[in-house]
Amino acid sequence: MVAQIEETKSTFVILNNITLARYFFVYKENDGYLTNELSKFHNKHQLLFHKLENKNQHLNLMFVDSVFVNILADVTLEVFLNKTNSFAAYSTSKNKIKLVAEKDESRYFKYKFFRFIHMLLYSNIASNNIFNGQEFFEKIYCLKNKFGEIDYFSIYEHTVLQEKLLDELKLDIDISSSSISKHEVKLCLKISY
Repeated sequence: MVAQIEETKSTFVILNNITLARYFFVYKENDGYLTNELSKFHNKHQLLFHKLENKNQHLNLMFVDSVFVNILADVTLEVFLNKTNSFAAYSTSKNKIKLVAEKDESRYFKYKFFRFIHMLLYSNIASNNIFNGQEFFEKIYCLKNKFGEIDYFSIYEHTVLQEKLLDELKLDIDISSSSISKHEVKLCLKISY
């Protein structure tokens, strides 16, 4: 019997200056903290996470972990209020959400973000469509290094790439896409390289 191997076509994806995901987190203003400007928020306790604007994205994040949407909502507040700019910085922050014993926090958050980055790279988890469980391993990511040379990362180097992105992905709040209205705040988290 002869095994037939189907030829796959690789897709090259340049990571430099790419946005991997945009999430719109909706928060309710906590009672007693009424304000009408985003710049007047200074404390995480002023805002209570309510939902992701897109329900499909909310459900997709549950594939990482059943509470991952809450983790990413807390990351968003840290980016907004404390200018945290990476998953690695959040993991070492003293202000992060408490979900596990302190001695396990470092491993816990690293694993969750590592898994999330993997899914950002190789699936449709960040889309507005329902995640279908399919992963696309034909992607080869390209990244210009500090010497101007191009590094390539196929699926065989995915752990090296994910480790790199854990430190180097940029987390920003897109203020122009964020808004505040009657007791509700919408923050746009942008994850890019």
